[in-house]
Amino acid sequence: MDYSDDDFEKTPVLRIVFLVIFSFLLMLILFMHTKEILLIVKGNVLTTSYRKEDGFIFYHDEAGKGYQVDIRGIPVKHQENQIDLYYFNDKIEEAKPLTPMYFWIVVYAFFGILFTVCLVSIVSFYKKKHTIHARK
Repeated sequence: MDYSDDDFEKTPVLRIVFLVIFSFLLMLILFMHTKEILLIVKGNVLTTSYRKEDGFIFYHDEAGKGYQVDIRGIPVKHQENQIDLYYFNDKIEEAKPLTPMYFWIVVYAFFGILFTVCLVSIVSFYKKKHTIHARK
C-alpha cells in the first residue's frame, strides 16, 4: 500500500483530535473526583443499611421521609452491610455514595495512557518530519 504525502499530513490531525478528546476527558474526570473529595471534606454523612443484591439504597431523613438512590451498574464504596451517603448542607435528598478508589485509579491510568500515547505520537511525528537526514 502506497501512501501519498497528503495521507501522511492528515495523520497527525486525527492524533491531535484524539489528544484534545483525551485531555477533555481527563479534565472532566479530575473535576468529578475533586467534587467527590469536597463532598467528603465539607459534606454531611449518613450511614444506612446496604445489600449488594439490591440495585437501590433506601434511606430516611429526620422527618421520616424516604428516599432511594439507584446504584445499578455503578461501583460504590461500602462496608459489609452499611454504606455512607454524602450530601451538602441540608439537601439530604441529594445524598450519594462514594466511588471506590480503585475506579479512580483505573480511569486515570486508562485515559492517562491514551493521552500519553497520543502526545508521544504527535511529538515523534513532528520530530521525524523536521529532522534532516544525510544521504549516503
